[in-house]
Amino acid sequence: MLYIIIMEQINNLIEESIIKFDNFGHKKPTKQSTVKAYRDILCKLHTAIHPQSENKYPDEKELCKIFENHNIILKKFENGEWLDLSVATKKNYLNVIINIIPKMKSIEPHLSKSKKWVDKKITELKIIMDNYKTMIDTINKSKKIKEKEESIEKESIEEEPIEPVVEEPVVELTSINDISNLMKLWTKQTELQCIRYSNEVETNNWKFELEVAIEEQQFTQKRIDLLNKRISNGVKNDEYYIDQLKIVRQEIQKLK
Repeated sequence: MLYIIIMEQINNLIEESIIKFDNFGHKKPTKQSTVKAYRDILCKLHTAIHPQSENKYPDEKELCKIFENHNIILKKFENGEWLDLSVATKKNYLNVIINIIPKMKSIEPHLSKSKKWVDKKITELKIIMDNYKTMIDTINKSKKIKEKEESIEKESIEEEPIEPVVEEPVVELTSINDISNLMKLWTKQTELQCIRYSNEVETNNWKFELEVAIEEQQFTQKRIDLLNKRISNGVKNDEYYIDQLKIVRQEIQKLK
C-alpha cells in the first residue's frame, strides 16, 4: 500500500515537472506511458544511489539525493556496471537528472544544496548531454553511410562506389573498437570542458571578490586618512588648550 502511495507521489512530481500548455493556455494531458518511462528511470537511478534500499520508489528526499549524488551515476557510465549501456540510454538517464528532478518544485525544501550549486551542476551536466547527442548523431550518420554503401554495392557490383555527400565531416566508425575509442575521447573532452567551466566560474568569482576587496580597501584607506586627520587636529587642539590653561592659572596666581 505504501509503495502505491509513493508511486502516485512520483507520478504527480513527474507530471509537475513536464507540464505543457496549448496555444490557448490550457494544460495538455500527460501521456501515462511517458510518466511510466520517467518513473522507471528514476527507480533505476534510485537503486544506483541507494543499492541497499528496500524502497523501490524514491521519496522526495531520495529524489534530491539522486541529483546531489549524480557523480555516482556518471562513474557507473564510465567504469561501473553501466559501462555497457548504449549512449542513447545514458542520454535518457541524464535527461531525467537534468530536466525532470530539478523541475520538481515540491522537492526544493528537501535539497541540502543551494540553488546556485544546483544551477551550476545542471550547466555542467548539459555539456555532457550535448556530447552524448553528438555521439548519437555521429554513430547514426556512420550507420546510414555504411547502409547506403552496402545498398549501392548490391544494386550494381560493376559500378564504381558512390561517395556519399554530407554537409558536415562525419567520423566513419568501422569497428566496435573505433566507437569505444571515440567515446573515451568524448568523455575526456567532456571532463576537460567541465573542469574548464568550473575554473572559469571560480576565476570570475575571484575577480568579483578582488573588486570587492579593492573597494573595501579604498573605503578603509579613506577611514584611516580621516582618523589620522582627526588625531592630528586633536593633538593641535590639545596643545592650544594646554597653553590656555597656563594663561588662566597664571592669572589666578596673580589674584591670590
